[in-house]
Amino acid sequence: MILLISSLLLATTTAPVARAWDMHSYSWSAVPEDCRHITPFLWFTKDSDPAKIAADSLKKPPGHRVLFSWDMHAGLLSDPGDVCRTPDGQPTKFQGVWPEKGIEATRAKFDDFFRKFKAAGGQMDLLILDSEGNFSNWVIGGMDKKDYWLAIQNDPRFAGLSKALGFTDLFTVANFFSGRNYLKWNAVMAAAVDDALNRAVFLPARKYFPAVRGSNYGSCVMTEANVVPDLNGHMQWSETTPPGSYQAPSFYTWINQLAGRQLDGKRPFGQSPFAGLLLTLNGMRANVRSSRIPVTPWVAWQRYSGDGPGAPPATVANTPFYREMIYHLALSGSVHLLFWNPHPWIATQDTETMSTARDERLLDGILDQLTSALAGNDRECLTLSPIPWGATYIATAMRIDKRVLWRFTFAPGTEKVSATLDGKPVVIAPEPGEVGAWFSHPAGKRLVLN
Repeated sequence: MILLISSLLLATTTAPVARAWDMHSYSWSAVPEDCRHITPFLWFTKDSDPAKIAADSLKKPPGHRVLFSWDMHAGLLSDPGDVCRTPDGQPTKFQGVWPEKGIEATRAKFDDFFRKFKAAGGQMDLLILDSEGNFSNWVIGGMDKKDYWLAIQNDPRFAGLSKALGFTDLFTVANFFSGRNYLKWNAVMAAAVDDALNRAVFLPARKYFPAVRGSNYGSCVMTEANVVPDLNGHMQWSETTPPGSYQAPSFYTWINQLAGRQLDGKRPFGQSPFAGLLLTLNGMRANVRSSRIPVTPWVAWQRYSGDGPGAPPATVANTPFYREMIYHLALSGSVHLLFWNPHPWIATQDTETMSTARDERLLDGILDQLTSALAGNDRECLTLSPIPWGATYIATAMRIDKRVLWRFTFAPGTEKVSATLDGKPVVIAPEPGEVGAWFSHPAGKRLVLN
C-alpha cells in the first residue's frame, strides 16, 4: 500500500489568508509585491540618515522590521590600534587578533546610529549582519607568513590565547598539514570574532531595542562531536556563541574538494544535487544538535549555480532538490530563512545571472505551502540524527501538535521506501513527477523505516 499526503493539502493559495504562524523569509533585495512570505531587508550604511531609515522602518509590517547593516561594521577587525605588540609593548606592522580598539570604534558608530534612529521613531524587530571577516589560518596565511605568526605568538596577550588553544606553537597552525591545530585555532578565532560582533553591534542595538533579535552570516555552532565536513572536506567545528539571537549558517550547497572524499567508505561523495542536499541537512542537524540557539539559515535563489568559473558549484541549482532543501530545512526547525537574492548593481550585469521575480515567487510559493502544512501551536523536529553518507533517501519528520509530518526525498534510482506504521507495512514512493513525497500520521503512532 502506498500512502501519500494529497498535494491539495500543500496547494498554494492565491487569496490572502490570515494565519497565526508564517514560514517567512527575509531577503537581500526587493521582491514582487505579491510575495506574502518574503520581506526585504531595510539596508543602512555608514552614510545613512538615521531619520530616513526610521521613516522607512515604519513602512514595514510590524514584526518584520528587519534592518541590515552593509558597511558600518567595516574596520572592526582591522583598526590600526589593534596591531600586534612586541614583548616590550611596541606596535608592529602586523594586525593583531585582539580587536579591542575596533570594538570601541564600531560600537560608538552603532550606538550613535541607533540613538538617532530611535529618537526619530524608528522600529526594529531584527538586525541582520553580513560580516565575513575573520582571523582563520586561511586569512592569515601559511608558512609563507612566518613573521606574522611569530608576531602573534610574541605578543604579550598571547599567553591568555594559548590557554584557550591548548598549544603555543603557531607554526602548527600555519602548516595545517601538521595536524588538527589549525582547526582548533579557527574554532577559537571564530568565537573571538563573534564576541567582537556581539559587543560592537548587538549590545548597542539592545541598549535602545532590548527585544531585538538577529544574526550574522555564517555564525553558527558545530561542536567537535557533531562536526560535518565543509565543502573542501575540512572537519571544522566551532566553539562560539553566535552574535544576536540566532545561528545563521549558509546552505548554498557548494561542494568543492569534498567531492573526491569517500565519506561512506565506498565511493567519492560527488557533486550531485542529492549530495548537496545531504551535506546541507547533515550540517543543519549538526547545528541543531550542537546548541539550543535556534537556526535561521541563509539560502540562495533557485537558479544560483555558483560564483562562476573555478568556483565550487551550488549543486541543487535549477533542480527539484532546491525545493526539497527548503522543505527539509523548515521541518528541521528553521525559525525563518535569510534569502540571498541579489539583483544587478552594475548596468552591464546580466539580469538572468541573478535572482529574478520568478525565482522569488517560487520561494514564496514554497513558503506558502509550508505555512499551511506546518500550521500548529507546538512544533518539534523528530529527526536530528546524522544521515548516513551513503543514504539513498532522506527523511525528516516534525511533530505538529498531535500529528507527525514527514518529507522523504529520494536519490536517483531509489523508487520507494518500505516501513511499518504501528507494525503495519507501508510504502512511501515519490509523487508523480517529483523526487520527494509527504507522509503524515497521528503522533501516537510510530513509523519505523526499514
